[in-house]
Amino acid sequence: MELQPAKSSIVIVTFNSMTTLERCVSSVLNETADSTEIIFVDNGSADGTAAFLKELATGTPRATIICNDDNLGYAAAANIGVRETCGEFVVLLNPDTVVRSGWLNQMQKVFRLPKVGAVGPLSNYTAGQQYVEFHIPKQGDNRLNYDQLHEMVRERNCGQSVGTKLIIGYCMMLSRKALEEVGLLDEELFLGCDDFDYCWRLRYHGYQLRVATDTFVEHVGHVSFKTLPAEDTQRMLAASNIAFAKKLEAQYGRGNVPTSEELFGINIFTPPYDLWPGKT
Repeated sequence: MELQPAKSSIVIVTFNSMTTLERCVSSVLNETADSTEIIFVDNGSADGTAAFLKELATGTPRATIICNDDNLGYAAAANIGVRETCGEFVVLLNPDTVVRSGWLNQMQKVFRLPKVGAVGPLSNYTAGQQYVEFHIPKQGDNRLNYDQLHEMVRERNCGQSVGTKLIIGYCMMLSRKALEEVGLLDEELFLGCDDFDYCWRLRYHGYQLRVATDTFVEHVGHVSFKTLPAEDTQRMLAASNIAFAKKLEAQYGRGNVPTSEELFGINIFTPPYDLWPGKT
């Protein structure tokens, strides 16, 4: 018997997201059941995003729109959205993504495994185990488009998943139980490192992280970053890097923090934190 999708809640944080938001919203509305609630939290956009979402809400009963006057940071905005959810699964989804058929159901199935706390999909713009080309035959010069990638991984990897040390935050499905035990995102991480931190905390509490290798989510990447002056983005990224580095040092001791390869399976930073990219 085919597993029926359990009720899910999707939280989408927006900030000057109009260049990608319409495609994202269209895909989410088309590829989720009517029982799936969608929470949008806008972080003080200045490009028409908030107006678009308010209009959307008038004709979409399952969409809830929360508009912040200012940019509170990704983690704080995501937490506002998560507090409004009631689904058995909560998906943190970026507004520069496009989802395709079966995505929620396929990721939900992975939670049948013991103590899975979070599941992520494959994508074209990501890192580590989630990079789609690690899970399909080499294509040579015959590059597949995104629809073809979706169909290939869905058929080739049906029902399969792999363990990982990190799920990149563009699309992360969390179980309600894990959220209740581990808590919300760390709001000190204003921009960046929130996904590293949350995956680290999940694993500390004994949860598995899994990649659903039969699920492809298209991702553009760093769209909101580009709407701000580069120096502002770098300053916020640096502050989050340092805040997370200090958490790691508090846990392991200065000079004893493992490398990112050891902690997360990818080469992103090298301790101590004063060597991290973006520090000023």
